[in-house]
Amino acid sequence: MKTRIAACTIFVMCAQALIGCGGSNDSYNPVNPSPPPPPITTPTPPPRSLALDLTGNYALTFEVGNACEQVPKEFRTRTYEARIRYYKSFASTDLFLADLSGARFHHDQQPVVVDVTGNSVYVDLSDNVILEEPSPGAYLATAGYGVASVQPTELSTIAGSFAGLFKYCAATSGNEATNQCSVDTMVRGMCYSENSRWILTRR
Repeated sequence: MKTRIAACTIFVMCAQALIGCGGSNDSYNPVNPSPPPPPITTPTPPPRSLALDLTGNYALTFEVGNACEQVPKEFRTRTYEARIRYYKSFASTDLFLADLSGARFHHDQQPVVVDVTGNSVYVDLSDNVILEEPSPGAYLATAGYGVASVQPTELSTIAGSFAGLFKYCAATSGNEATNQCSVDTMVRGMCYSENSRWILTRR
């Protein structure tokens, strides 16, 4: 638990340090997305009884904080279908992977890591990015890190704060449109908003 809190604190401190004195609307460049975990053909059974079993179908919602005014209001709440499966455990932490669907993604979308330590649930997009095309020619990138405290009997809705990184891009017509909102472009200069939220709702 102390390790997880330290990791979250380091992530937020690094984001704030890179923002500098320009305020929360300044840009931040996250690390490049890491390769997706290898596909799991046969589910690996947990080494012990899970304190919080998140396997199942959910709706995963992200709410963009008001510090990121570059994201249009109609795109500041995004909801995806999420099929969560157990991945692996180490020490006292259980890792799950959320496969997203229900939207048009900019490229092959990597699973979102959801890990559980004690009664804390973490959505980890610190080295992964959701790249979505919410409308033709418009692209939205979401990254960051969030945590929520839950009880084993109250898993129908899980909600928590999200130290979010976002970027919106609207491609114009012409030969430059593809490069204008390319994957490389979208993961650079993202807006940092500490007061964002994430919500996981069981279907």
